[in-house]
Amino acid sequence: MTGLILVRTTASFGLAALAVTSTAVRAQDVASSPDPAETPAGEAGEADTGGDIVVTANRREQRLQDVPVSVTAVSSEMVTSRGLSDLKGLTEAVPSLVLVRSATSNTPFMRGIGAAAASPSNEPSVATYVDNIYIPSNVATVFDFNNIERIEVLRGPQGTLFGRNAVGGVLHVITRDPGYDLALDADLGIANYETITGNLYASGALAPNLAANLAIHFGDRGEGWGRNAVTGRDTYTYSSLAGRAKLLFEPGPDTRILLAGDYDHFEGAQGVLRTAVPGTVTAGATPNAGFYNVANNVDATNEVDTYGGSLRVDHDFGGFGVTSITAYREVRQDVVYDLDTSRLDITRVTLDTRADTFTQELQLRSLPGSRLEWILGAYFFDNSTRFAPQGVLIQSTNQQFVFSAQKSRSLAAYGQATYEILPRTNLTAGLRYTHDERSIAGITTFNGTQIASAEQEAEFGRLTWRLSVDHRINDDLLAYASYNRGFKSGVFDITSYAAPAVDPEILDSYEIGFKSDWFDRRLRVNVSAFHYDYSDIQVTQILGTTAVTVNAARAKLDGAEIEVTARPLRGLELTASASLLDAKYTSFPNGPHFSPNGAPPTCAIIPYPAGAPGGQTQVPGGCDLSGNRMIFAPKYTLNLGASYSFDTRIGNLTLAASYFHTGAYAFEPDQSVVQDGYGLLNASVAWRSPSERWGLRLWGRNLNDAHFFSAANSTSAGRIYSAGEPLTYGLTLSAHY
Repeated sequence: MTGLILVRTTASFGLAALAVTSTAVRAQDVASSPDPAETPAGEAGEADTGGDIVVTANRREQRLQDVPVSVTAVSSEMVTSRGLSDLKGLTEAVPSLVLVRSATSNTPFMRGIGAAAASPSNEPSVATYVDNIYIPSNVATVFDFNNIERIEVLRGPQGTLFGRNAVGGVLHVITRDPGYDLALDADLGIANYETITGNLYASGALAPNLAANLAIHFGDRGEGWGRNAVTGRDTYTYSSLAGRAKLLFEPGPDTRILLAGDYDHFEGAQGVLRTAVPGTVTAGATPNAGFYNVANNVDATNEVDTYGGSLRVDHDFGGFGVTSITAYREVRQDVVYDLDTSRLDITRVTLDTRADTFTQELQLRSLPGSRLEWILGAYFFDNSTRFAPQGVLIQSTNQQFVFSAQKSRSLAAYGQATYEILPRTNLTAGLRYTHDERSIAGITTFNGTQIASAEQEAEFGRLTWRLSVDHRINDDLLAYASYNRGFKSGVFDITSYAAPAVDPEILDSYEIGFKSDWFDRRLRVNVSAFHYDYSDIQVTQILGTTAVTVNAARAKLDGAEIEVTARPLRGLELTASASLLDAKYTSFPNGPHFSPNGAPPTCAIIPYPAGAPGGQTQVPGGCDLSGNRMIFAPKYTLNLGASYSFDTRIGNLTLAASYFHTGAYAFEPDQSVVQDGYGLLNASVAWRSPSERWGLRLWGRNLNDAHFFSAANSTSAGRIYSAGEPLTYGLTLSAHY
């Protein structure tokens, strides 16, 4: 039942009020669009009502409240209203989601499930898709939002409808397709820290059956949040430039061909910049230099270039539909950072990371009108990830290089069907078989002399499934229960190419929930509860000076989520979501743990002693971390939002505010580095002219100026972190035709 997705929309991009709807989807593609409740003032009576959220999947309309899979759908209006400029900002809008800006990438965790192993060759446990194209490298997800139609965040294992397995969930970014009517959108923004951003979008017909669009984005932050106390350079500056183009050809009523290409260039050091956690020191007894400052003898840099193209063909054969999706993508990353994170010139690292990916997906699906809805799919994945090379400069005199590459090939077949077994009761069953082949090869040189080499191969195959039942109790209440098995393939680690491949992760997910509308659809309440059994978790352990990915733990997770949307008055929308999560390692022997130098090695979390020389030593044999809370798994999160839109003589005004709060969570399984609970307050005031041609928006983010870690970890250098975004504010002028 997956196919062409068209969304009915009435709002101009970037100029409407905050709109977020939490719902569920049965199909692979989910769309969020303004519903009948969001009609202009006066057309919905005294109060807006939470009407249907309508998508056109497989050329038929479907209510998202009818489908039993947990998902939060984020509209382009919400992206604008809340200032969600990149994937990490989704943490503030989606329950149970934590996104970490690590040293080289964005790493998503959903309901406590994520890729704790930091190697570039390790695919994410929560998969990211852009326009149905799987992005295997988290490096390629460090991009600014541009030309967004909507974002869908699906929670729980996905595989019987998606091309690639996802053990923890899916982040799906959908960009705008071309239209035949001429459309022009542009905005220009200025903000503190000498920040300037701009977007340009153009779409229209080239011929009767041919349309194209072009989207361009640029951004630059010239002033840093802090300074490097050693070199005097600003920290946390960035620049980006991106472009995306699509060409739509519809030769007949039954065929749709979409060709797309994109390019993204990013330079910025958030996540790469590291400094000592307050109260600790790094090498040479280098202390924290201020929350947004660092004290590194090397100025960190991170430069990422990603580019690719795709071809999608949809055709209706009368009795069934066919979709073919072909894609190719390249990622190039160059990183320099201070490994010892100190004033001393001890070790610095350079990374030249390359990733090339080809995918081919073929889908056959039923057409609307049958009692049995089905989809069959086949997926081919070919990926190469390599260091070319990874370099470590030791005390400015000794140079070690690692040249390594992992090649992956995967074939998968999947299918899912839904059948109405009783009136108002549906049974859904899906199966998937995945076969992966991995190989790795590498050499290590020291001062120009080869000192090590290795080559290995491994194969992994696994059957996974989905089973669910849903019952519509009445027109406004749907209840469901599901059981899913998730699978993440085994993998080699290009940072330690001689280590054996780790085993696949397995996740058994049990979920119940309901979707409901109340008070003539003025109030929408969706609730879910789940239990996870998680085994063979892939984590990173530090053995000497080498990071090694291993299977080290089992875990159990229990949680619940609630998402509420209310429209009590015309023009007023209130949203709220919350999550509760109990996630603990049930078996984690020999877990990694460091003790600060200057103190005896111990498995306890101890403060740094007075006069500590800096650095840490790993406890021999590791520590038993069974019973510890899982990393990036806060006990609770809370999201609140409100927007009020009304007309005046000079145009439409929209007032919007949102608040996000998270409980504490650990960055390391031993709980040695913990992010305390914090909240973020955002607000905006937007004006739109009566003709809807012009707009002006005044906005502020992190108005309470909370201090929080964007990333952190515990290494032989010490307990170190990279800072999250401080208070920012700005003004954006927009134009629409």
